Amino acid sequence: MSLLDKYTDILVDASALALLHTRDYKDFIPSIIAKFNVYTTKLAIIEFLSLLNYYKVNFTQEIIENLYNIYKIIDIDEKIIYKSSLILSDLIRHNTWTDSIDIIHAAISLEKKLIIITIDEARYDLFKKYGVLTVHVDNLINNIKQIIKTSHF
Repeated sequence: MSLLDKYTDILVDASALALLHTRDYKDFIPSIIAKFNVYTTKLAIIEFLSLLNYYKVNFTQEIIENLYNIYKIIDIDEKIIYKSSLILSDLIRHNTWTDSIDIIHAAISLEKKLIIITIDEARYDLFKKYGVLTVHVDNLINNIKQIIKTSHF
């Protein structure tokens, strides 16, 4: 039994957003949305759009609106700020530095009890000691493929 069989709430980071919105993966998004409560953050959207821009992929305001229609967007509230500051202070105490967005995503994951979906699980290894759970986006897709395969339509 995988984590995806135990949890229904997932947080998609920018790397997973980028992969999910490629030609090979985008058709799975409706099935993912049907099975899971799928969250992302404004920060992940900014990173995703920055990647598009970096690779010279034209995007419009409509893409941003579509992302807001597909995903549940999590705002950074006082609880997330507090949890992020606790994580950051602990990392600093241990002379460890990492990306601020990753810290915030870890805090959101812990505060909202979400599994982080990513293409780079090692990016979140620092946060596993706090209880952060991650799943590679390919495992999410394989989970969805298995559900589709065993469904009787």
